[in-house]
Amino acid sequence: MKATIEGDTLQIRLLELIEAIDPDQLRLFADSLACSNDVIRYVTQQILDKWTENTSHGMTNYTAQAEPTTGLDWAWRQVSKRSLDVAQREIERLEDALRKAKKENAELIEKLRPRSVHP
Repeated sequence: MKATIEGDTLQIRLLELIEAIDPDQLRLFADSLACSNDVIRYVTQQILDKWTENTSHGMTNYTAQAEPTTGLDWAWRQVSKRSLDVAQREIERLEDALRKAKKENAELIEKLRPRSVHP
C-alpha cells in the first residue's frame, strides 16, 4: 500500500487500504458498512441497474456461472431465487402499515365526531 503526503494531507488509495486489512477485520468492517443507508442504496442500485448513480460498479463475470464467483453475481442469483419471498414480505409490511393507518384514522374521526348531549 502506498501513501503520499501533500501539504498537511495524507493520501491513501482506498482500495489498497481495504485490500491490506486482515480478512476477519474486513468482514467486521463490511458488516458495519452494510447497515449504512447510503451503502444499502448503492448496492441495491448495482443489483437492480448494474451501476450506482455515480456509474460505479463491483466486479462481475461477463457470463453467468454455475456457481457465482463475485459479490454482484451472487446477489443477482439470490434476488432471482428469492424475489417472490422478498415481494411477499414487503406486501405484508405495506398491508400492516395500511391497517395501522386506517385504525388511527378511525380513532381520530371518533374523537372528533360531535357527541350528542342528552338532557
